[in-house]
Amino acid sequence: MNVAELTGSLEQDLIWRRREIFALTKLLAGASDDDERLTLMRASLTLLYAHWEGFVKHSAQQYLIYVSENAKRFSDLEDNFVWVMSKKEMDLFMGTKKNAADHISIMIDVINRRKSLDKTLFKDRIDTGSNLKEKMFDGICAVIGLVPDRTKYNLKIICNRLLERRNKVAHGVFVEADAKKIESYRAAVLSAMNEFMYDILALASSEAYLTEAARNRRAAAIVRRNAKLEAGAGQAA
Repeated sequence: MNVAELTGSLEQDLIWRRREIFALTKLLAGASDDDERLTLMRASLTLLYAHWEGFVKHSAQQYLIYVSENAKRFSDLEDNFVWVMSKKEMDLFMGTKKNAADHISIMIDVINRRKSLDKTLFKDRIDTGSNLKEKMFDGICAVIGLVPDRTKYNLKIICNRLLERRNKVAHGVFVEADAKKIESYRAAVLSAMNEFMYDILALASSEAYLTEAARNRRAAAIVRRNAKLEAGAGQAA
């Protein structure tokens, strides 16, 4: 997967989500009575949050796949990818009574794994917990090495107010809704999905997943390759 392919994957996922959101918006605008309007507003709460959570999960997971296909070894990756590499071992530590010898053995396996890159470890690593609260979103960002501009994401609106109302609707609780709030949620979700896509593509295009040493080696290799190509072209002429 290259940057163009990653871009295409994220854009296609965003397109169908935006299309569905706007379709429901159109239905809401044409509601014939208050009952229909209220039902569609309640449905909007669920749909808007679902697309936010789904887009974050898809985009972050696609980025991890991109990283796994563009890095040669774990030692080339920034420290945040240690979690991806060692999640299985971390899970073994949690809630167990393994002794020190077991812990040492597990950690040696993790250290040795840095010499290679197991692409399978990057699959299915993004978990939103079906409740993408701020801390969960921060955790996903930490995994992929993203430091988001929180002022652009409107997390208070999406991860607090919208999520709270969505959970109530999902559990059969009656929730009042009004057009202004629905519009604010819609605007926040659409904007945040765009921001998340742009941020991930910026990570990919800048090779932010690589250590500085790995980026320098890659840049030097490109310079040497281009020099050979120019030399070959000169000899042919």
